Amino acid sequence: TGTASAPEIEIDQPVGSGLVDGVSTVDYGPVIVGSNWVRIFTIRNSGALTLSGLSLSKTGSDSANFTLGSLSVSSLAAGATTTFSVTFAPGEAVTRNAIVRVASNDFDENPFDIAVTGVGVEPEIAIEQPVGTNLTDGVATVTYGAVNVGGGVTQPFTVRNTGTAALSGLALSKVGTNTADFTLGALSVTTLNPGESTTFDVTFVPQAYGSRSAVLRVASNDADENPFDINLTGTGLATEIVVEQPVGTNVSDGGSKSFGSVLLRGSASLSFTIKNIGNSNLNDLSITKDGANANEFTITASPSAPVAGPSGSTTFTVQFAPTALGSR
Repeated sequence: TGTASAPEIEIDQPVGSGLVDGVSTVDYGPVIVGSNWVRIFTIRNSGALTLSGLSLSKTGSDSANFTLGSLSVSSLAAGATTTFSVTFAPGEAVTRNAIVRVASNDFDENPFDIAVTGVGVEPEIAIEQPVGTNLTDGVATVTYGAVNVGGGVTQPFTVRNTGTAALSGLALSKVGTNTADFTLGALSVTTLNPGESTTFDVTFVPQAYGSRSAVLRVASNDADENPFDINLTGTGLATEIVVEQPVGTNVSDGGSKSFGSVLLRGSASLSFTIKNIGNSNLNDLSITKDGANANEFTITASPSAPVAGPSGSTTFTVQFAPTALGSR
C-alpha cells in the first residue's frame, strides 16, 4: 500500500473562482481603445509536493493586445500561492481573444490554458450641419452667406456619438481672424453615450463689411479628432461712402472745400464724385444744404442711385453764386 502525492496547480480569477484548464474564459469586457484593464490571477499549489517550473506564455492571433506580468517565483511549496497580472490594451474597436498558458510540473495540467477575451471600444464624434450632412474634421466649411453688418444669422450644429464608448469632455471654442463675428451657443451636455446626440448654435454677426472667417473647435475624448475643427465663413454687407473733389482726393466727413474768390453776379462750380467702396448698394442718395449762406450754393447736377459696391460711382455739382462781398 502507499499514498499518492503530487503537485497540483489551481488558478483563480477572481480569487475563489477555480478556473478550469482549457475550458474557462476570463472576460475583460469593453475597454476604451488607447487605455487598458488589468486582471490579477492567483496560482495555488493544492498538492503535497512542490509545484515547480512555473512560467507564463501566450498564444493566439490577438495575443499582442494582452500583456503578461512577471511571476515573482518559479516554484510553490504545498499550499503556497503567487499572483501575476494580465493587461488588456485593445488597439482597435473590435473583439480580441488570446490564450494565457501557465507551465509547471503538474502532471495533467501542463500547460494550464486560460482563454482571455475583451472588446475594444471607442467614442467617435460626428458633427452634422445641416442635420444629416456629416462634416469632415479640419476640412469642412460652413458658409453663412452675405449678412448685413450688425445683422445676424444662426446655424444649428448636431453632435453625435457614433462610437461604442462614452464621448466625454465636450466643449466649444473658436480661433481665427474674426472670432468676434461668430457667437457660440451653449452645449446642454458634456457627455454623450453611444448613439446619443446634442445640438448647439453658432450665430454670425459681421462686425465689418467683406469676407469674415473663424474656426469652430469642438473638444472631446475622440482619439483622432480632438479638437474637431470646422471652418466658418461669411460676408458682411455694408455700404461705405467716399466723396472726392477733385477725383482721387478724399473729402473727409465734416470737412470743407473752397470755391475761392468769385465775382459778385458771377459763379463757380465744383464737381464732386461719390464712390461706394463697400460691397452693398448705396441707396437713397440725396443732397441737402444748410448754413448762413445756403441760398448762394445750388445743386446743379444731382447724383444718381443706387451706387453699386465696391467700385460704383456717381457725381453731383455745386454752384456758388455770391450775393454779397466777403466770406460766404
